[in-house]
Amino acid sequence: MSGQQPSETSSASAALKRFAAPLAMVVSLALATGAGAAVIRPAAPAEAVEPGVPVVTLTFDDGNIDQLLGAEILDRHGLDGTFYVQSGALNMEGYLATSDLTRLQNAGHEIGSHTTGHVDLSSVSTDEAIRQACTDRANLADLGFVTTSLAYPYAGFSEAAREAVEECGFNSARLLGDLQSPDGCTDCPPTESIPPLDPFALRAPAQVSEGWTLEDLKGLVTQAQDAGSGWMPITFHR
Repeated sequence: MSGQQPSETSSASAALKRFAAPLAMVVSLALATGAGAAVIRPAAPAEAVEPGVPVVTLTFDDGNIDQLLGAEILDRHGLDGTFYVQSGALNMEGYLATSDLTRLQNAGHEIGSHTTGHVDLSSVSTDEAIRQACTDRANLADLGFVTTSLAYPYAGFSEAAREAVEECGFNSARLLGDLQSPDGCTDCPPTESIPPLDPFALRAPAQVSEGWTLEDLKGLVTQAQDAGSGWMPITFHR
């Protein structure tokens, strides 16, 4: 992987293996003919692919370099994901390069925004929130990537954050932790609705973490299946 020192190779390889196995499994589960779920491109769906069939999408936040392995897994299955990147980290060590984004886009993946500097938009002024969101979108557009969706860093949401996202021309923005998941919110809905209840506060389960088990990942897919309809956005970081 570009930018890594030789001393980091073994630990990076181990991290990639930890990342690859659960992602490959959840892709296989969602693709299985008996899963009763459609895997589609993750822009906020306006309507279900098929009445009564839930939608599963796979998204990746932060723009870490090891997410290229996730893209390879999706490509092998003919699937597209959304990669939410922070333009301020592009081409830095440990993060995706501009050339990586070009390859992702050419392969059919969606490039989304994650603010310029991974800033919690709920913790700053409206002006700063607008600057973070608009500058990121402009930076990515200058590089040839037209972004329509944003993922709130730290799931930080407020009316100022919403105002910033709308002001900058996005058509949707995603939260985390507002659907049932292994990390809690047992009284939350099992899936986001289609169309979403609020396109600028898209609900999603908690992010997939290293402590999750195979059963946890399987549970998200079957949770959507059991709900019979709706949208299950699954989010990976490292």
